[in-house]
Amino acid sequence: MLNTDEPIIGLVDAFGSGAGCIGNTEQWTLVFYLAAWKRQDGTLTQQRQRCEMPVEKSAVEHWMRQVRAFSQHTLQVQGETASGAILVRSITPCQAADAELKRIADDLQIPVRLDTPEFGVLEREKCSDQFEGTAVWNGSEINLLLRCADPESPQAVISLAAGLFQAQQQWHRRISDFALSQLLPLKNEHWLGDDEGACSAADFLSRMKLLTIEIDAAGDFTFWHEDGELFFGHAIEVRGNLVDGPTDADIAG
Repeated sequence: MLNTDEPIIGLVDAFGSGAGCIGNTEQWTLVFYLAAWKRQDGTLTQQRQRCEMPVEKSAVEHWMRQVRAFSQHTLQVQGETASGAILVRSITPCQAADAELKRIADDLQIPVRLDTPEFGVLEREKCSDQFEGTAVWNGSEINLLLRCADPESPQAVISLAAGLFQAQQQWHRRISDFALSQLLPLKNEHWLGDDEGACSAADFLSRMKLLTIEIDAAGDFTFWHEDGELFFGHAIEVRGNLVDGPTDADIAG
């Protein structure tokens, strides 16, 4: 438990900072997590800790640029929220990095490597629950993201992904057909360029290019596609799960 008005030196974790508000208000809350922090007496604590600081809406972008991944700051502690977050009164960027916190930051940025028979070497950041790698789908190399319920026990999601890839011919057809049924009408009704004729099914499918497959331990997946300028550079995403198949298609970005 930290004391009110106690200054600590905090190391921001890999996710940097974000902000939000409730309702239409000028008062926002900056939210970030510490990977470690040091008290004035030199006591070092290494664990993930949520922090919150009230900020004006106009200052949100400034603070999100300042409170970035693996940056060090002196935090003036105001108290603790009911949910256990540290309530911060003020943040001052450290002019000189604390050596112990710097070593922790360097260590956290060394990825965890996992050698798998299904997908070769996968990597994840130590603060992340997501393994990343590459795989071949329908003859092309794509990015593969596996989200684990427990990063220390990733075999469940690896097995689900392996099953998906073993049946990729059928899944490729299902994903393509679903995207076509959901998004071709949208293209022809609202996304035709000047002097552009109606887009055919064959043209639509030829312009979609799969970039990334995400899958989690519950079997939920997202297929991310480059749109080939069908929607002027927006990504095409198809979401679903291994039981029900594709359930939603949209454009993003």
